[in-house]
Amino acid sequence: MSSSPIIRLEGLEKTYDLGAIQVHALRGVSLDIAAGSYVAIMGPSGSGKSTMLNMLGCLDRPSAGAYYLGGDDVSKMDDDELSTVRGKRLGFIFQSYNLINQLSVIENIYVPLFYQGRDLNECYDHCEKLAKLATGTEILNLLDKLNAEGKTIVLVTHGEEVAERAHRVLHMKDGVIDHEIHQRTLQHVVEALEHDSVEEPPAP
Repeated sequence: MSSSPIIRLEGLEKTYDLGAIQVHALRGVSLDIAAGSYVAIMGPSGSGKSTMLNMLGCLDRPSAGAYYLGGDDVSKMDDDELSTVRGKRLGFIFQSYNLINQLSVIENIYVPLFYQGRDLNECYDHCEKLAKLATGTEILNLLDKLNAEGKTIVLVTHGEEVAERAHRVLHMKDGVIDHEIHQRTLQHVVEALEHDSVEEPPAP
């Protein structure tokens, strides 16, 4: 695993303007993630972890601060440039499916490959395998395999068994990373999260 950061956040902020109310989802987050690492982000609902993942996946823009991906400041990129980054440099697993209803599962998998200019005939066998991933365990095993091949993995979870797969476990609270969790304390963190009932405000 390389020690050079593939991801660098510098004072990243995200504020949602909900009329008379401003919600500060991220409050000056700074973080380095080494290339080839496996990072889990935990924290109570409303802590900002989903917002953080959306930023890392280039699905949303920061209100302030910088996000460097492989040395490129993606926080300053336009929509076309971000689309290229999402298509060629990132993969994103959504909690909600976000599928196109009119297409089959395999056809949905084809969509990003089409925009990448890939030969769909050559990708057919691989797409069939992806379409048959039915359980969370199989998906996590796939992430383990990708990480073993050198891919950087960042995920959000409440589950101890998921976080235990990661090299690093970060804890978020009130829009900041307040500490890094040692593996032996994971069970206590999970028990605390299970009692939390605060909901994270949705992005507009």
